Amino acid sequence: MVSIVLFLSFLTFSGAQRCSIRPYEAKGERKAGSNGYVIEISSTKSRGNTSNGFIPGENYQISLRGWRTEYTVQTFRGFILAAQFEDNSPAGSFQVVGHKDARVSPICPAGGVSHKSMSSKTSVHITWKAPEVAKGCVMFRASVIEKKNLWFSEEEELTKRFCPEEGKRKVQPLDDPSATCCACDVANYELEFVGIWSRHTHPKDYPTLEHLTHFTDMVGASHSSNYTLWKIGEASTDGMKEIAEWGNTYKAEVEIKAKASEVRSLMKIKGLWYPEVQGTTKSQFVVNKYHHFVSLATMFGPSPDWCVGVSSVNLCLPDCSWVEERVFLLQPFDAGTDSGPTFMSPNSPSEPRQPVHWITTKLDPLSPFYDPTTDEIPPMARLTLRRKQTTETTCKTDDEYRAEANNITSTSEDDEYKDRRECMMTQWESWSLCSATCGKGIRIRNRVYVFPVKAQVFHCHRQTTEKQFCNAKVNECADSEAFNSKCSVGSWSAWGECSVTCGHGSRSRKRSFLNPSTKEEDCNVELERYDICVGENGEDCSATPDPLCRTTAWSDWSPCSASCDDGVRVRTRLFFYVEHEHRCTNVNLQEKENCVMQSCRRFIEINSDEICQEEKAVGQCGGNFPRYWYSNETQRCERFIYTGCKGNRNQFETEEGCKQACYAGYEKDKALIPNHQLFEEFGDKEINDGGAPVSCKISEWTPWGSCSVTCGRGKKIRSRQIVKLPRNGGTKCPEHLIQELRCQLRPCPISACQTGPWSRWSACSVTCGQGNQLRRRRVMRGRNGDWEENECKEAESESRECFGRYSC
Repeated sequence: MVSIVLFLSFLTFSGAQRCSIRPYEAKGERKAGSNGYVIEISSTKSRGNTSNGFIPGENYQISLRGWRTEYTVQTFRGFILAAQFEDNSPAGSFQVVGHKDARVSPICPAGGVSHKSMSSKTSVHITWKAPEVAKGCVMFRASVIEKKNLWFSEEEELTKRFCPEEGKRKVQPLDDPSATCCACDVANYELEFVGIWSRHTHPKDYPTLEHLTHFTDMVGASHSSNYTLWKIGEASTDGMKEIAEWGNTYKAEVEIKAKASEVRSLMKIKGLWYPEVQGTTKSQFVVNKYHHFVSLATMFGPSPDWCVGVSSVNLCLPDCSWVEERVFLLQPFDAGTDSGPTFMSPNSPSEPRQPVHWITTKLDPLSPFYDPTTDEIPPMARLTLRRKQTTETTCKTDDEYRAEANNITSTSEDDEYKDRRECMMTQWESWSLCSATCGKGIRIRNRVYVFPVKAQVFHCHRQTTEKQFCNAKVNECADSEAFNSKCSVGSWSAWGECSVTCGHGSRSRKRSFLNPSTKEEDCNVELERYDICVGENGEDCSATPDPLCRTTAWSDWSPCSASCDDGVRVRTRLFFYVEHEHRCTNVNLQEKENCVMQSCRRFIEINSDEICQEEKAVGQCGGNFPRYWYSNETQRCERFIYTGCKGNRNQFETEEGCKQACYAGYEKDKALIPNHQLFEEFGDKEINDGGAPVSCKISEWTPWGSCSVTCGRGKKIRSRQIVKLPRNGGTKCPEHLIQELRCQLRPCPISACQTGPWSRWSACSVTCGQGNQLRRRRVMRGRNGDWEENECKEAESESRECFGRYSC
């Protein structure tokens, strides 16, 4: 019994360590005391400070603020706030979706939040949901950055102990396979799996072929104590081996159905494949007095046989009720069927199979999880088991529960629809060929609804695409860093210093072979990479740099903001002396550039059935972007506000685009996506459908627009649009569709305001037709009596009309 309890403890919070709350931007040693900064806790249901403890599952407002007087308010720049039990495991959850000042802390993602920016703040207020099961007191610890070299942490009022209210502790299920259940009611649960694994959370030796990253289709079950999907210390079954190496669930399903009387619900859950690895997938299941355990497994990859999941989690409470919610931060385990040490290792079967074991930071120096400085691996995913409803019923004998389970087909997400005529599907197509010619790749198969219109009307949710990992005919890729035991390489080092202090120079970073005996000439692998950089004193070497405006080096480029077609990627840098940023308005702290991903048109046409069944996801950032999504409940395209990140594919920039993708039988003769994407998709290729030649058709020039400025020198533009694309050898379209003309207006008056330079004009708000462009600048208004603020009339932003590149 003792070993089982320890096993589940490791499953949830492997090697729990105290969260680091030293902010990245903090320089030097922390100062003694708290300088008047305090943590305050109040209930969201009543006013005033809460001092008598928390009630499990309730929401509380956690505030961080400085001292106040009648005339002054203490301000700060940055912060980190962490909530952990006294055993250092995460406690409860902060709700930061859409928060203007707070985000999940990059250095304490399991139980901490931190600042979004280094702008001046007087206080921060964040909602915190207390844990459903109170296993002890919660320690709130905070760090505050007042200035670059002035920060405070944990002392005095920056640490607060918050204990459960007397008599309000909730009991916790006993995760012991021999535990019995006394709950006669039947309970329905929702399972939610959220991917966390990314190159940012686990940067060491992250897979070089990012398009292969995934969590495979998942298999889970609610079951009795007489069944287990996988177990630490025991060898994997054939079904578990197929899941761990290839994501193939068939054998595991057969094994589960062979013990049908011991399994109440069989779950086959859609996996998360690139670019949706950090997405969400859900399922439902049923538990009863006899089948009160839950297990789940999914492979993450590319990897030899590495998985995450839960094993024999108990949902029945000692007081004969069902737990409301259980949350697990999933740690990686090795299924023991393949001995490869890295993500990109070639196939290397373990004979005989090794026992299933946890992956640790000390196991193998070649492992991407190896780190001798810590025992903690950041979580790969978050699993939430949430009770939806209970149904009152009388208790039955174990034999009755077994007989009932043997006669019930309850496979979530798919088989529950299989007997409905409206949800009938064709047979699966044959598997595609493996996408790789050496090493490992992906294979795909599809099926469609027999009656697609009825399937949409009756809300059928069945999987239309299935993916699996596959082994190519050639096991190892010659001279490649991927799937090659000899040429495997480690992670890139950080970028070195720029070669110049001003103007444009170069910087480099390196990596090395994991196998020390490998020579550079043996492999065709890049070991050193160069990049163009700008010296820390700026592009203009003739200008005298302001030492107080010194910045850090540029960060790496962010991922593309779009998963298909056009997007933007960003890189940033910070001031060393943030308290002097008001004098550095000419220094750019952010750069953007366009990026182009896979074609949205083809992607949506292939996956529209799945996309239109996804629930609305507003995201987790602070933006405000109007979008449309298809609601299966109302069967309409509805408007919502997207916050800018962590959404899903069921979002469209226009209502028309939503209708074209999701309305059955909707007019499809128009492009699914704006026509410039068709143009980019075919590029310079000759489009030939066998018909007569069609030449490119161009609209007339628009009238000249207004001058880009209100005084001084500026520009005005006119444009024309592509009305029809050429085909069958017709005349090609011209490259230049925009003309500019200089304009001179009255001289600009001398202003009492200090203004920074204008930013570049934003992209046109539309891809076709008439839209708007914006540009911004910083306006500094006097705060020290040099001039009155109300005399400053300068605009911080300007807009102008623009026309999309193409005709609608």
